[in-house]
Amino acid sequence: MRLHSLELTAFGPYARAQRIDFSRLSASGLFLLEGPTGSGKTTILDAITFALYGGLAGDESAEDRLRSHFAAPDAEPSVTLEFSVRGVRHRLTRVPEHQRPKRRGSGFTTEAAHVHLQRHEGGGWVSLSANKAEAGEMITELIGLNRAQFTQVMLLPQGQFAKFLQAADDERRVLLSKLFGTQLYDRITAELDRRRAAAVKQCGEAGEAIRAAVSAAVEAAGLDAAARAGLLELPGPERATRLKQVAADLAEDLAVRAAGLDVAVTDTGARRDACERQQQQARLMSRLTEALRRLAEHEASRPGHDLRAAQLAAAWRAEPVRPLLAARQEAQQAVLQARASLLRLVPHPDDSMLAGGGAAQV
Repeated sequence: MRLHSLELTAFGPYARAQRIDFSRLSASGLFLLEGPTGSGKTTILDAITFALYGGLAGDESAEDRLRSHFAAPDAEPSVTLEFSVRGVRHRLTRVPEHQRPKRRGSGFTTEAAHVHLQRHEGGGWVSLSANKAEAGEMITELIGLNRAQFTQVMLLPQGQFAKFLQAADDERRVLLSKLFGTQLYDRITAELDRRRAAAVKQCGEAGEAIRAAVSAAVEAAGLDAAARAGLLELPGPERATRLKQVAADLAEDLAVRAAGLDVAVTDTGARRDACERQQQQARLMSRLTEALRRLAEHEASRPGHDLRAAQLAAAWRAEPVRPLLAARQEAQQAVLQARASLLRLVPHPDDSMLAGGGAAQV
C-alpha cells in the first residue's frame, strides 16, 4: 500500500481545508511528522485510519476529535485519502456523523456518516461503493489488514512509546504484545520451545541409540571396554571413520577365516570320502572274513561229509540187492510155514523128515 494524498476539512484541530501530498514527502523514501504537542500529528494518523476504516488510530482517541471545534458551525467535516494497492489507485472519502445547524429554524440536527470508495480507471474515477459495510469489506480485502491489524502493524499509538521506555522488562514485554499484537509470535515461540524440547528428547534418544550401536559394534568386533569408551568420546565424523576402519578389519579377518573355512571344508570332504572308502573296504573285509570262517568250518566237516558220501555211495550200490533180500525173506517165511504144517501132520518126525531144516533157518 502507498499513500498519495490526504485532504482534511473541519477535522480534529484543523478548521480549514488541509492537503498533504505524501507523494512528494515519500520521494526520498522516508519522512518525519514533527511538531509540538497538540499541533495535530496524531490527527493525521487518525485521519488516515478514519478514512480507511471509519475509526481512529488509538484506542484512547475520542470520537469528539473527528469534528474540529474551531470550524464554522455549518462546515462539514470530511477526510479524503488517495492511495494505491498493487499499482491500482483508489480514492476514499468519509464524512463522520456530526451536528449541523438546522436549515429551518434554530438548533442543530444530526448528519449521518457516509462513505464513498472510487477506483481510478481510464483516466477517470469509477465509483465502487457508497455503502459503509461493503466499502469496509472491500478496503480490508484490498489492504489485507483489518483496523486492529493496521493500527498494530502500521501505526504506533501516541503516548505508548514513552510508557514503553520507562517500563520494566516484564511490563515492556506486555506493552510490546499490546502494541504490536505479538500473541501470534508468542504462540510461535511456545511452539518452537515445544519443538526444541522434542528435538532435545530426540537428540538424547539418538545418543542412547548411538551408544547402544557402538556397544554392539564393539562387542561384535571383540574389542574391550577401553575401545568402547574411546569410540564414544570421539566426535561423530571421527567415530564413523573409526567404525569404518573396524568394519574393514573385521571384513579382512572374515575373508581370511572364510578362506581357511573353505580349505577346511575341502579337507573335510576329502577325509569324508577317504573314510567312506575305508568303511567300504572294512565291510568287504568283514564279508571276506565271514566267508573264510565258513569255509574253514566246511573244511573241518569234510571227513564226516566224506563218510556220509561213502555210505550213500554204498547204499546206492546195495540198492539192487534189496529186492533179492526181500524175496529171500519171503522164501524163509514160506519154509517156516511149510515146516509148521508138516509138524502138524507128523507130530514126531524123524531126522530124515527134517532134513534141510537147519538150512532153512540160516
